[in-house]
Amino acid sequence: MKILLSSGQGRLRFPEFALALVKAGFDVRLITGYVPRHTPAFLLNGIGRLLKKPDLHRRLMLRCPAGLARDQIDCCTGAEILEGIRQMCQQLHLPIWSDTFTWKAFARQSLKYIHDADILHLRSGAGGAGVIEKVQQRGIKVVVAHSIAHPTHIRDNLAQEAQHWPDSKASYHTAFWQLVEDDCKRADAILVNSEYVKKSLQQYGLQDKPIHVIHGPVSRKFAVTHERSHTPNRLRLIFTGSFDMRKGARLLLRAMQQLHEQYPGISLDVYGTVSLPPDWLSQCEAANIHMHGHVSHDILQQALAEADLFAFPTLSEGCARSVMEAMAAGLPVLTTEDSGAPIEHLKNGYLLETGSIDSLVEGILYAYNHWQEARQWGQQAATEVAERYTEENFALQLKAFYEQLLKS
Repeated sequence: MKILLSSGQGRLRFPEFALALVKAGFDVRLITGYVPRHTPAFLLNGIGRLLKKPDLHRRLMLRCPAGLARDQIDCCTGAEILEGIRQMCQQLHLPIWSDTFTWKAFARQSLKYIHDADILHLRSGAGGAGVIEKVQQRGIKVVVAHSIAHPTHIRDNLAQEAQHWPDSKASYHTAFWQLVEDDCKRADAILVNSEYVKKSLQQYGLQDKPIHVIHGPVSRKFAVTHERSHTPNRLRLIFTGSFDMRKGARLLLRAMQQLHEQYPGISLDVYGTVSLPPDWLSQCEAANIHMHGHVSHDILQQALAEADLFAFPTLSEGCARSVMEAMAAGLPVLTTEDSGAPIEHLKNGYLLETGSIDSLVEGILYAYNHWQEARQWGQQAATEVAERYTEENFALQLKAFYEQLLKS
């Protein structure tokens, strides 16, 4: 069985998936963006600074993980250059082509690599410009991987929250999202990363399309083998990922402001890109919120190992990778059903009411006052992740899915 994986613009998790399939014995090729061969790292990192993508060389090399041979990767470099120009012009507020144009450019360029295969497994959005139809005419089955809730669901979830944000311009009904929906409708089957995503797609028009759920694997690197220490009257919260509107950044800020005076031992460390209005950002330190920005995986793993509680009050996801990594680390998790993560309330985590500051405060205080119980949530979550969400299980589930698709 020969599988082609097409990642579209950006990295997502397709190199990781390709490696899992290679280890399971599949004949795999990865179609992605530019992967450096001889370009000096300093040159790429300089371009990265212009694009506000620090350490760009390392990021690009993640597309070629150890164990995946370079000659198993086909690069749509031209399309990625167009996307880089678009992003640079956008930062300079210059008129330029849309993201839909660059995604279609990727699709057109990828077509020359799509042949002699049983299945094309592509990211939603990477099948535009008639690529899906042309591939199907060649007798190749098409699987579209979609990893976030339906755009209408996201829009509805964010509508009320957006009213609190100055100059909110988030849109989930753009031409690009139409491209994503079109790919899902044309596919032979859709693969999603959570029941949450599946339900949202079925709710908004894809109820007759085969949709299969397979959670992505979680790296064993995040597993914590030692027992967590805990200091009485302290609770070290941690958040990882983009600290922005969709992830519940305002909710965390307001919750910490409510808690700070009465519970000065509760703190929050944020790791990742911060997108807050300047006046909100200036309020963080007084609320015992500490921003660390982008850090290496080693530092992030250490931070997860030392924290007490993972707080992630997101308004919409697919299956939040950061939540799964926190679960793997044995951290008690506070999140919403909209995270898409496999959390059962008071069994392996704590489920919050989406969009509610009061629910978030209540959840934090519950963990603060019931620390031993909260620690058991984390232990249960770590056990489940270690047993269920492995690279080996992921590859086996994909194999069964592919085989069933080819029989249909």
